[in-house]
This record gives sequence, C-alpha cells and structure tokens, in this order.
Amino acid sequence: MRITNTCQSEYANGFRFRHVYTAGDLSRLFSVSVGTAGKMADSGVIPAWKIPGSRHRRIDHVALVRWLSERPEYGAILDRLRAAEQREADKRK
Repeated sequence: MRITNTCQSEYANGFRFRHVYTAGDLSRLFSVSVGTAGKMADSGVIPAWKIPGSRHRRIDHVALVRWLSERPEYGAILDRLRAAEQREADKRK
C-alpha cells in the first residue's frame, strides 16, 4: 500500500491538489512524459528532492507554486494549481 501526503479528492480538470507531488503528477501538470518530468527535477529545473534510498522524486506544493510564480510563461499551470488548491479549500468549509 502506497501512502503519500495527499488530499484524497478526485481529479478535477485533470489535476488534484496535493501537499507533495510526484514526477507523475508533474508530467500531467506540464503535459510531458514522466521521464521528462524526472529529468526536470534531477537537473534542478524544478525544485525537488529524492526519497533516500530510492529513485523517486518529490516536489513540495509551496516550493512549486513559488517557482511557477517567478516564471510568467507558466501562468496557465500556476492557475491550474491554484484552482485545485481552492477546490480543496472549498471542500473543507
């Protein structure tokens, strides 16, 4: 059983809010392959870390939003993240 720090909401508009994202999540968000998303994380293009003793990468939501905010060319992706975050906040009300 895989346990991650996620909000258990359904995918909406192709993306779901999480506190920590995987390379697979990034691939869906940026519309690239999982391998490309992993390379983006490994090369430092996206702020990420590897799980010790594993090849899996994780990307913190706050760090990703901050990174996207500094790059206007990714405005549409940032909007998707913020919309997913808002949907999750609305569910908790």
